[in-house]
Amino acid sequence: MTWPVDYDSTPAAEYFPGSALDVTYYEDIYVGYRYYSTFGVDVAYPFGYGLSYTTFSYSDFTVKKNGNGTLTATVTVTNTGSVAGREAVQLYVTKPETLQEQAKMELAAFGKTGMLEPGASETLTLTVRTEALMTYDTADSRWITDKGDYVLSLGASVADIKATATVTYHDLTVVQDVENRCEPDTEFDYIRKDTYKVPDPSQKRENLALYKSTYSNYSENNTLAASMAVDGSTTTRWSGLGLSSGNHIWQVDLGQVYAVGEIRILWESIHVPFTVLLSEDGKTFTAYGMFVDDGSMVADINLYGAKTRFIRLEISRGNYVSIFEFRAYEATEEDIAAGEAGGKKINLALNKPVSSTANEGSYIKELAVDGDTTTRWGSLPTGEAWLEVDLEKVCRISGMELYLESAWVPYRIEYSADGEHYETLKTCAKDELVVLLSDLNVEARYIRLRRDGANWFSVYEVIVYGE
Repeated sequence: MTWPVDYDSTPAAEYFPGSALDVTYYEDIYVGYRYYSTFGVDVAYPFGYGLSYTTFSYSDFTVKKNGNGTLTATVTVTNTGSVAGREAVQLYVTKPETLQEQAKMELAAFGKTGMLEPGASETLTLTVRTEALMTYDTADSRWITDKGDYVLSLGASVADIKATATVTYHDLTVVQDVENRCEPDTEFDYIRKDTYKVPDPSQKRENLALYKSTYSNYSENNTLAASMAVDGSTTTRWSGLGLSSGNHIWQVDLGQVYAVGEIRILWESIHVPFTVLLSEDGKTFTAYGMFVDDGSMVADINLYGAKTRFIRLEISRGNYVSIFEFRAYEATEEDIAAGEAGGKKINLALNKPVSSTANEGSYIKELAVDGDTTTRWGSLPTGEAWLEVDLEKVCRISGMELYLESAWVPYRIEYSADGEHYETLKTCAKDELVVLLSDLNVEARYIRLRRDGANWFSVYEVIVYGE
């Protein structure tokens, strides 16, 4: 195995252990030494490393093809030290990338000498099986030996290569046709050579939230406390309760006011929208924005240099909520510049005039534009039901986010420039509780949600972006 310098230098650091239901194997083919050797990441001890009281030399390294698709490699190992010892010899293969990318080296065979006295030699024979040369062709669901040059590297570890040899295959050979089963229905993000950038240790940012004081209004039990979300470990977590009423609050005190750039939330479980609120004094909180998990269980939110000491997450009732780790980083010059250039989207609907049909008790219409996804407007279950936001002037709308508490019947999103003539922007299905619309180009002053039919209809928040 490989001993990394630290946990953050592993390819899985940002994604493991995932959520209660899903784990993304972001490293894909670049597991263990395949990652470190391919991308040149420093390690504490490389794969195959070991200490010895003596030293060894390698000579007469040869590789030949066999008729059955295997390779035979031979090497003479000599004890060049002053005490007896044994040497573990490792043979790695670098495959051609004719069809798809490959790791820099993969272990193909290994062997160990007997006890060699000083000056003694032994010739080892290593057999490279066909399986060690094969590649799985995902597009055509088959195991192949690809055409091209195969470089065989002999060494005492993956980082201590003594000799190399090249074997060329002129034709692609199909070893076995199979069938893809259990194919994912979602396209995941994997490490790829052309897009992956190895984190620069010298550019490692300080996590402002690490070991800082935390608060939550609910915890599942004492071992799943709020502080577990800032302990630096992605294997411990804070967990709330499955609330039937009220909201979850989780909060961290950074200790002083910072201009905060990115925050990162590694969720273990999140099933409802959440609101990020900021405060410099811990008393007056301002809603920064409302967000919904995109299925990755990782939320990267840029605050663009917003000044805050306390960061609070408010999560609506409904099912369990749990955080593996919460991180906050001081804003960079780029963060602040991006915010000044309009990186932070402005909610045109925030606290704007709103009208509606009859409310469900105290769930008044203004709660749908108050910047808080834990409050809501609710309709009555019978009769006509609609909610309308007046942006106070005609705006060019580029995007919209809708967060609903319930929609027991289908509904429509409508818009109008004059409040008299409406067009349908989208027809939404029953139980479509989160609607995220982007790349819009419509001019409107009024945004209306209209229920089709009778039954419960309730809206947490209407968010509109544009100019």
